[in-house]
Amino acid sequence: MSDPVKSAFRTVTGTGKDDIRPGEVRNGVVHVAALTLTKTADALIDPKLVLSWLLTALAAPGAMVGRLVSVREAGALLPQLALTRRVEASTQRKRFWASGSAVQGLAAFGIAGAALLLSGAVAGVVIVACLAVLAVARSAASVSYKDALARGLEEVQQD
Repeated sequence: MSDPVKSAFRTVTGTGKDDIRPGEVRNGVVHVAALTLTKTADALIDPKLVLSWLLTALAAPGAMVGRLVSVREAGALLPQLALTRRVEASTQRKRFWASGSAVQGLAAFGIAGAALLLSGAVAGVVIVACLAVLAVARSAASVSYKDALARGLEEVQQD
């Protein structure tokens, strides 16, 4: 009897039965799950819609609401310039991806915790700070993701 996960992997990637390397199916499933969770988190903590509404509902100052998008975008893009060399010099690049993903999750929990426990300016400061941490962690994960993907899956399956 054929493994349904392997069968689905072969169907999605177009690989033959003998073309799959050991561990490749597991790596593919991990990548799909990680990207699914990342996209879900992006939707849940969207600074343009969800977080701006949340800060307004928590009576945070308007200045905090105005900082959300710039903190998220600059925090995710600018650190990539500094992190790229460090990631490329590392022998264990997947650790940047794993730790960046874990820190993103912790920062998202920090945002949720602040939303549940705080209000006003304090909530705004904590949420913006957690968003900044999340953005920098996302930067590290983003820089290292392509390398982790390249090492974990054959080139044919990356398309």
